[in-house]
Amino acid sequence: MKGPYVSVREIHTQIIRPARSEIAALSRLPVASIVDALGKTGALSHCLKLQTPGLVLCGSAVTAPGPDVTVRRAAIDLARPGDIIVVAAGGGKERSCLGSATAAYMQSRGITGVLVDGMVRDVADLRRLLFPTVARGTLRSTTRRP
Repeated sequence: MKGPYVSVREIHTQIIRPARSEIAALSRLPVASIVDALGKTGALSHCLKLQTPGLVLCGSAVTAPGPDVTVRRAAIDLARPGDIIVVAAGGGKERSCLGSATAAYMQSRGITGVLVDGMVRDVADLRRLLFPTVARGTLRSTTRRP
């Protein structure tokens, strides 16, 4: 498809990242102030909750356009230190698509957090890792691999 519309399965490899100083400055501001400054746009759904209380999720976003493990791995490979991963999992509540093993791997690569439009698991371990995680909720099960 041409024009401003992009396929949800398209992976963008050219990511425009703001300066780290800009990200650091934004991380100290209340989210409501940022949303107001953006003309009251860009707020997350009220369904998405910080699963790791006391931590801040802020960084350049690398999006995994779907919950498939291959797509998530591609996003992790594209990420640079200081980035966050956004998993566009479609709000699915049946299975989680992030757990502590993947979070620890992301953290070892310098990825600073994750936002999942779906469910996560191992939340106690995510909290111990101090890995900022936003998701719809938590489950014990994982995704099924093809």
